[in-house]
Amino acid sequence: MTPTATASPASVWDQAAKDLVMHAFVEGAKTAFWKQYEHPRPTEVRVWFIEEEGADGGFSALCPELPGIGSQGETIAEAEANLRDAIAGAIAEYRGTTGTIPWQRSLDLVPPANAKERWIVVSG
Repeated sequence: MTPTATASPASVWDQAAKDLVMHAFVEGAKTAFWKQYEHPRPTEVRVWFIEEEGADGGFSALCPELPGIGSQGETIAEAEANLRDAIAGAIAEYRGTTGTIPWQRSLDLVPPANAKERWIVVSG
């Protein structure tokens, strides 16, 4: 009869710990890899359109839920398209840098008297 080699309990636990660490590393790498291919989530945001006075005219578009985001256009449709691009760009930038988006609760905010309010869906 040939003697069989048995592993000591300490080496079994050491190997189990190494396997667990490797599994966590591989799973984390897979998650990070596939995260870049996730489809952006649609988000509904409140926006305000304000008709500009003066010779140039046009419309300003503001997103009170995302600080500092605004745009403009000659028509409401153009202002909305430009604002969608600005919102999507800001969301992508926040997700790429801080990972969180500094949404503000806009239901408490009162729009300017001359503003037309809409809710739009943006991806990002």
